[in-house]
Amino acid sequence: KVISVRKVKKGEPIGYGGHVVHKDGLILILPLGYADGILTYYSGYKFIYKGFSARVLGRVNMDLTIIYVDTIDESNFRVGDHFEFWNNTQEKMLDFCTQVKTIPYQIFTAITTRVPRKYYDK
Repeated sequence: KVISVRKVKKGEPIGYGGHVVHKDGLILILPLGYADGILTYYSGYKFIYKGFSARVLGRVNMDLTIIYVDTIDESNFRVGDHFEFWNNTQEKMLDFCTQVKTIPYQIFTAITTRVPRKYYDK
């Protein structure tokens, strides 16, 4: 879930290495990082979130990931919003894998024990 939402201005440095924001927009902070299995090379992944163009901004760090959203209208985004990089559809998973240049097996085996699992019996 999103833990922070804030506006950013073009030219503002964000995260490790001071990645510079290319355009005014919003950033969403997720409490997931490479210690959870969100690997550092996921940086730059582009997708649509709530109808807006979004991407992983800057470096994924140990416990946090920053998502840039191409809007300055905060009304659609709240702390606690559900967020997903992929879901149970093949299309979304394959798009994710193509962009980050890997395969589903590597994505799933990278997810660490810090991430709770839920098992369902049919």
